[in-house]
Amino acid sequence: LALRVALALGSPNLPYPDEAFMLDQAHRIVWGYGITPFDWRVGMRCWYLPGLIAPVFWLGDRVLPLWNPCLLAATLFLGLISLAPVICGFLWAERLGGKVAAILTAGLAAVWLDLVYFGPRTLHEVLAGHLLIFGLYLAFPGAPVLSRARMVAAGGLWGLACFDRIQLAPAIAVLGVYCLFKHRGLRWGGLMAGFVAALCVCGAIDWLTLGHPWQSVFTYYHFNVTEGVASGLGVAPWYNYLAKLVSFWGAAFLPMVCLACLGARRMPLLGILAATILLSHSLVPHKEYRFVYPGLLLLVLLAGIGFGEVLNRLRFSARGALACVLGLAFTSAVLAVQPTFRTLLAKNRGEILSF
Repeated sequence: LALRVALALGSPNLPYPDEAFMLDQAHRIVWGYGITPFDWRVGMRCWYLPGLIAPVFWLGDRVLPLWNPCLLAATLFLGLISLAPVICGFLWAERLGGKVAAILTAGLAAVWLDLVYFGPRTLHEVLAGHLLIFGLYLAFPGAPVLSRARMVAAGGLWGLACFDRIQLAPAIAVLGVYCLFKHRGLRWGGLMAGFVAALCVCGAIDWLTLGHPWQSVFTYYHFNVTEGVASGLGVAPWYNYLAKLVSFWGAAFLPMVCLACLGARRMPLLGILAATILLSHSLVPHKEYRFVYPGLLLLVLLAGIGFGEVLNRLRFSARGALACVLGLAFTSAVLAVQPTFRTLLAKNRGEILSF
């Protein structure tokens, strides 16, 4: 959490205007004024994410005796949510490979540059990725789940993730097919009840704020697909995300992918979902690196699980695992200051500091 907050506030940058739009709508809810972007004028965005941030703004303004308390409060709130991969990774890896694997997997999720950078940001795909991971752990913790409430919660989190980022629908569909054939004893009633309930809640929010149930989804599809607005913002070849990963991860790319493949042998569902997310997004002409953040989460967790298996074979102790985590933190820091990743770290920084 300290890494995420320090980077977000200590190195101000704004690579994607969507983040500013989202925060400004939360500001409008609390204080009644602010800019109304095109997305909200035409009803292309749901109010649920600004509505989630608005109480945090209100509370931070009254509790935190600091400069710019609202932004700090939102960063802390979203930073706490971004710890879901750290916690779930620890618990998954502990069941698979003991304490050494748990420390390494959680440590990698805690310090890897993409997760630290994007974790506390107010972006749909980032929050959707964290909800997806938490839901996956609730449904598949590595042991049979007997609690119906837990399955309802898992389905609800998947429903929120799907509505929050409709591009995750192929991954959710693959998840459903996988569960149907590999986990026939699963409590399907609870999962479906939670999923449908989440979609109904989001539909009700659209109905109350935009005029029609699920209007944000239909309007988003109309403008970005039918009207081609997204393609007008720029298109990229199918291999763009792979090229970005190679560019940002540098020499660490091949070892991370190999370790992720090793981890996928232990947790094939995460590997299948990561591949589905990366493949389905690669087929969409308009590409931005943040879009595949949920897939990056899964890749990093799988790499941690695979690395933990290697250390267990080498009979490393918990202290050895901690030393490896420090090495990973150093590697992540080195990659973060390279010119490629610094394009994100420095984007619009001058304008922000000027203001």
